[in-house]
Amino acid sequence: MKNLKTLAQELPDKPGVYLMKDVQGKTLYVGKASSLKKRVTSYFQSSKKMLPHILRLINEINDLETILTDSETEALILENNMIKRYQPKYNVRLKDAKSYPFVRISKQERFPRFLITRNIVNDGSIYFGPYTDVKSLRRTLQFVRKIFQVANCKIIINAKRPRACIEYQIKKCAAPCIGQISEEEYNELVKAVINLLEGKHHSLTLDIIQKIKDASAKNAFEKAATYRDQLRMVENIVQKQKIVSIGGGNKDVIAIEKSGDKASAQVFLIRDGMLLDRKQFLIQTMLETEYDEILSEFLMQYYVDAKHIPKEIMLKSLPKNSVDIKKWLSGKGKFKLKKAASKQEKGLLKMVHRNAVLFLDQKMGSTLKKTGLHLESIKELQEVLGLDNPPNRIEGFDISNISGSFSVGSMVVFENAEPVKSEYRKFKIKTVKGSDDYLMMKEIVTRRYRRLQDQGSSLPDLVLIDGGKGHLRIAEESLKELGIINLSIMALAKGEEEIYTPNIKFPLILESNSKALLLVQYIRDEAHRFAIQYHKILRRKGMYESELDLIPGIGISRKKILLKYFGNVNVIRKTSVDEISNIPGISQALAQKICDFFKNS
Repeated sequence: MKNLKTLAQELPDKPGVYLMKDVQGKTLYVGKASSLKKRVTSYFQSSKKMLPHILRLINEINDLETILTDSETEALILENNMIKRYQPKYNVRLKDAKSYPFVRISKQERFPRFLITRNIVNDGSIYFGPYTDVKSLRRTLQFVRKIFQVANCKIIINAKRPRACIEYQIKKCAAPCIGQISEEEYNELVKAVINLLEGKHHSLTLDIIQKIKDASAKNAFEKAATYRDQLRMVENIVQKQKIVSIGGGNKDVIAIEKSGDKASAQVFLIRDGMLLDRKQFLIQTMLETEYDEILSEFLMQYYVDAKHIPKEIMLKSLPKNSVDIKKWLSGKGKFKLKKAASKQEKGLLKMVHRNAVLFLDQKMGSTLKKTGLHLESIKELQEVLGLDNPPNRIEGFDISNISGSFSVGSMVVFENAEPVKSEYRKFKIKTVKGSDDYLMMKEIVTRRYRRLQDQGSSLPDLVLIDGGKGHLRIAEESLKELGIINLSIMALAKGEEEIYTPNIKFPLILESNSKALLLVQYIRDEAHRFAIQYHKILRRKGMYESELDLIPGIGISRKKILLKYFGNVNVIRKTSVDEISNIPGISQALAQKICDFFKNS
């Protein structure tokens, strides 16, 4: 089989979807691209600026599969379908998104029906959704049928049936199946329901008022009374909805909250200046995935199934690839991604974000105090680990690096199952070269507890290490070398969520809803988040720093010239004096200094 980098370079410069697979053929990641060649090739360039989870993905890739499409829009739709199908672990994905129902209006039929479906078919029907609250959806349709008496039959309506069903008798259907209502009149009802579902209450109200006037003018008082009842019900809906004073119009307000490898998204649908509906989603992601990437992927996965997009989508911040998002979703109509600017807009977004936080807490149970489990989790953890005393104070450790570059460590502190952020500590790795995780863990554990010894400070009740058996062993050795032998310690390994302790031969695997597991996962994820945060700071700083800064005579301008011309320091290290001196602004003497520096370093 060809080298993956070579294979990527041979891909066409055309839109499509790529699937990255492991040695067992399992799909690890699905991506879309306007140019398969450019996008896939980018994975096999310099690894220095890549995030840790991307590096892990690259190390796991064994095979690459691509599918060409005729357009970027087709690539987006295909990518979305394949993410739902394969649920790749490295993709940001809406959890169980395929199960969310839609309202289907069979507009292509003479007498359109209103049905609930979980599958979108390109057959001319109009779809509304997805709806995350099925009960609310059913109540909405029941109310719609009570007002407008539209059909929800599973048979095709042709106005030729001998008799109507009981729905007609209880006044929930206008009985188009027996010709009780004309095709023109029925389609007026359908149009009204569509306006209602789209939130066009003002235009719907004006339309019904006009119908009342027309019916009264023709002395059709029974029909006028029917329209009057419709008007009252529509006005009742409008009065119950919350008015949002931000200039009216149609917009979606979106907020995202992330914790560990999960995130939640809230979408508030505002139509004609009123809050029409709220949708909420649980998102599966990676621990290191940044907010911007989650937001970007959510926007495309959410709106790819939408038949229409409102004119404005309001966000906390605009994703870096806003232009690409508009391009990919251009077939859905014109829309604007907008950052909340005014005080009122920020207040509304803050309310949406509070709902995102609440939803994530409810789903994950990560904020244990809010769910009343904090004391129970400590007690259960004490029992699981066989500790003499409850672990009221826990210190958690993690490390982060990319191929040994910008290596850092983190320590978080939890008391009574709650984070004490003022006591968090970060470590820049000083003694380890390369990417030896074990030695890095040894360094930060040693530094932490030697400092506590020097200060005469008390030790925690439990030390939690992010890692497996090897990480636990090296941390335990570090403590013994300091003369600390009675400190309880454990490790939590990602993936199978195995718990290791010094006194057990085989790892413990707790139930996924275990209160003790929820607590240690929370601490582990928080340590990881804090390490990644510090790592990003150093990485960003490192992009502007290099060994060139240590050479006398090299300032910011000359450093930029050298890096622009050669690409990176490793190339300069192997370049001759004559080649370096050929660059404008670099003298022969300075070129010699540069070569001497790298020769002696």
